[in-house]
Amino acid sequence: TSLLKSGNSSFLFTAVTQLNHGGPKAVQNKEHYSLIARSNLIAAKRAIEMSEFSSAFDYLDNGITFLPKKHWKTEYELSLELYNLAAKCALIIKDLTSLTILCGEVSKNIRNRDDVLYTSFITMSGMMHINSTMSIQHGLTMLRRLGID
Repeated sequence: TSLLKSGNSSFLFTAVTQLNHGGPKAVQNKEHYSLIARSNLIAAKRAIEMSEFSSAFDYLDNGITFLPKKHWKTEYELSLELYNLAAKCALIIKDLTSLTILCGEVSKNIRNRDDVLYTSFITMSGMMHINSTMSIQHGLTMLRRLGID
């Protein structure tokens, strides 16, 4: 992983892309799933730094695919970061279907108030593209759920 965190983006993208082409079925040791998911997260962040949001979304989507079963219990922080960043990229590339699915999955598995707020902000931003009234209603519903009237 130290090579993946180094400044060599070309190596990072090549290595992670090769892992993604093989997919989870090509990984014999399931304990490596989280490492590969993290590697996709690193690649996605590097792609975002270069304003390559479609590529970043693809890395994040692959990272999610590599998450182990029951990842919301065993890898909560990694799962949350992958899903939230993927939702943010989906918003930027205007993939509202993926945005809705990703935010819905996060909402079902959230553990604390701060996580709810961030995901709700992304959801509301996406809804603004479709229907501003719906976005406002979602925001008001979330505030009520948090006990804020």
